[in-house]
Amino acid sequence: VIPDSVTSIGSQAFLNMSGVTSLTIPDSVTSIGNEAFKFVNVSDLTVSAENLQRYLDAMGGFTSGDINISCTEGDCKAVLEAFDAAQNTNYASRVKGVPVTVANGDGSVSTYVDGKLTQTISADGSTTLYNEDGTIKGYKNKRIYTVKEAEAVSKPTKNKFKIRYK
Repeated sequence: VIPDSVTSIGSQAFLNMSGVTSLTIPDSVTSIGNEAFKFVNVSDLTVSAENLQRYLDAMGGFTSGDINISCTEGDCKAVLEAFDAAQNTNYASRVKGVPVTVANGDGSVSTYVDGKLTQTISADGSTTLYNEDGTIKGYKNKRIYTVKEAEAVSKPTKNKFKIRYK
């Protein structure tokens, strides 16, 4: 954790510090030098959107293969999406707790939070909700259920499943 009293991180300040796996950059930091975290294996980054932009500018991306980003302030997702578009990368899906929406190509749109599918909105506007483990949690809006879908979301009864109509 970089203290709040720090306002600038110099070029190559943490060069080759591969033991650093978690990094918190406070809002007090107003500049990050080139390659400040080169060859650092950060897997968890806590940062504001403004400092995320500075980090990306200084580093040209992330040096470790996988990184979780916790955004303390601002829109980190927008910063990452702009970087992704410019660099042809896919970091936007790694922001903790921030929904990331992906068009599926069939008219449907899926939303992920922390890399897990939370919902899919089909072309007809019906929404399928998912549990943490990826199983179907339920549905919103008008929808025609298949028998398999009804079994997945219905409460067990003496019968095989129960379908509720509104």
